[in-house]
Amino acid sequence: MKERSVYKLQPTLEEAYNLLEEDLSKKRFIIVVGLCRVEYAGRASSKLDWGERVLLIKQDGSLLLHRPKGFEAVNWQPPGSIFTLKQEDEYLLIKSYRKEYRETLNIAFKEIMLLASIKLEDEAEFEMHLSEDEMYESITLNPDLLEPGFRILSQQRRLDAGVVDFTGYDSLGRYTIIEVKRKTVDVKAVKQAYKYLTEFRSKGASVRGIIAAPAITTEASRLAASLELEFKKVDLSRCRIAYKRHMKNSLLGAADESNHKPNL
Repeated sequence: MKERSVYKLQPTLEEAYNLLEEDLSKKRFIIVVGLCRVEYAGRASSKLDWGERVLLIKQDGSLLLHRPKGFEAVNWQPPGSIFTLKQEDEYLLIKSYRKEYRETLNIAFKEIMLLASIKLEDEAEFEMHLSEDEMYESITLNPDLLEPGFRILSQQRRLDAGVVDFTGYDSLGRYTIIEVKRKTVDVKAVKQAYKYLTEFRSKGASVRGIIAAPAITTEASRLAASLELEFKKVDLSRCRIAYKRHMKNSLLGAADESNHKPNL
């Protein structure tokens, strides 16, 4: 049986290069701890001088670089990034590149304290404790959760094909229907939303169709694109915060109203 994890303490730069080359080709989860310098160029630019940091390269091609303090990454690249390695004099150079946006992140390691890699398996679906009704309520109160500038015209509108969650106008004044899902959108959900879109268009209406949810499967995403349906990612944590804020304000309002009632 092949080892699922590999690690090396205080590897030489040559050893680190060979290990990283294999790990990247096999799309393993990589952890590098060491002394590095960072340069970023793209939609903006930044430089970070020498310091001891933790580099994470995930199996989907995303990258996170952390400093010893703070929970946010100081530099990051999203999934699908392209990586190249180069050993130059006394440095090991790791380059992460995003072709679409011409973004480049160059990390030069002078010393590596730990290099570890592992092939992780995780197919569990993340589910935040927020009911569908609470999600609808938070979106009704704050339509920007769907899309900035969106104005809701109706909620739970009945059609021949079923019930569409929201209708309204986007920031450009385009009539839009939105199907909201609390869980990951699958092919069945896309077909359901397409029925609503087709019904509106059969009446001669110019309509934009959106499916809003925390995530969407690859197959569903391809089908949605072919049917001219857009996917909008909904942040459940923002929905939860908006809902809790609304409930808090409602309770404070009720308490204030009670305090101002005259005593009989």
